[in-house]
Amino acid sequence: MQNTESNSAYQWLDSENNFENTMGKIVVFGEKYAGGNLTNTEHILRKVANILSIVFHPMMMPIYAMLFLLYGHTMWSMLPAYYKTITLIQIGVATCLLPLASISILVAMGYVGDPEMPNKSERVLPLGISSIIIGVACFYMHLKAELPFPLIRMSDGMFVMMIVSMCISSVWKISLHGMGVGALLVFVCVVGITSCIDFSMPACVTFAIAGTVAWARMYLDAHTPTQLLVGFLLGTGCMLFAMLHP
Repeated sequence: MQNTESNSAYQWLDSENNFENTMGKIVVFGEKYAGGNLTNTEHILRKVANILSIVFHPMMMPIYAMLFLLYGHTMWSMLPAYYKTITLIQIGVATCLLPLASISILVAMGYVGDPEMPNKSERVLPLGISSIIIGVACFYMHLKAELPFPLIRMSDGMFVMMIVSMCISSVWKISLHGMGVGALLVFVCVVGITSCIDFSMPACVTFAIAGTVAWARMYLDAHTPTQLLVGFLLGTGCMLFAMLHP
């Protein structure tokens, strides 16, 4: 009887330890790249890097761009409150919710093994579906003449970025996070210049975000500096072309 109780106690302790070890490793980004045991400081930094990767996910960048456009003392900040709310909802659904939902469905169906898509070969199909979604949203925005023109130009830039990143991902892994923050920086600068406002603070904050995201992705070993730099330059180039083309 005592042996049975002792065995049960040991099994309970083992299960508790396994549960704690498992829960300690549950993160959204980058845990698969971690090798060996992590110290408490490394564990905390990894959690911080994971949070940054989620908060500044590439699909979140259009929402931040619209927040600056509609509430950043630009010429479009004087639009009615209900119009701003509807616009934010439309952007959130078209550029964030639907693409992320499509990725989740692909993961559930087994076409993609990981939501983070660490393998470049897994990125082509999700990026292709996201390109179609954003392309349809872009076409819809061009039909609605009352929308702010920076919003339409931003959707053009996102569509171009999706197509280019899909083509590159078939042969090389590029940083989508880098593309997102690069595009956001260009959007803030161009809108600030065209609105004739002091945009130095938003630009500095966006640039700091870009550096922070780059640190997070490198700390998680999700990307190399070259992948981040190329992604950042590609994002700035695509968005600059979209914002400034006639």
